[in-house]
Amino acid sequence: ANNDEEIEGDFNSNNREGIWNYVPSTWYEWCFPSNVPRSVQLFRKENLAVPCCYLVVGLLQGLSGPLINVYPLDLGATEAQQATISSLRSLPASFKLAFGFLSDNLPIGGYRRKSYMFIGWLVTSLSM
Repeated sequence: ANNDEEIEGDFNSNNREGIWNYVPSTWYEWCFPSNVPRSVQLFRKENLAVPCCYLVVGLLQGLSGPLINVYPLDLGATEAQQATISSLRSLPASFKLAFGFLSDNLPIGGYRRKSYMFIGWLVTSLSM
């Protein structure tokens, strides 16, 4: 059901909460555009998990990249071993499409993305 009246009401400046009361109206409109459905607005509390996940993954990969290249040299790894490490690091990205189809077709706990992201972060945390 498309409730345009409810969606329009969410963008009224009187409905702002917390820090958004102190943000200029132009910034608020940029973060929460009135012509975009609420479920697609990235800065909403309920939608922050996906962009935050990509931000953290990008930071971790960017910061760990130089260490992953130098650390095996300190351990005396051969070039073949370094190539293997590089291949293994890029392997999960190869399965991104397959995991996307899996999460779309087999939701866990009623969630299609959040539960899989939680499991992924749990496995990552346990492996460190």
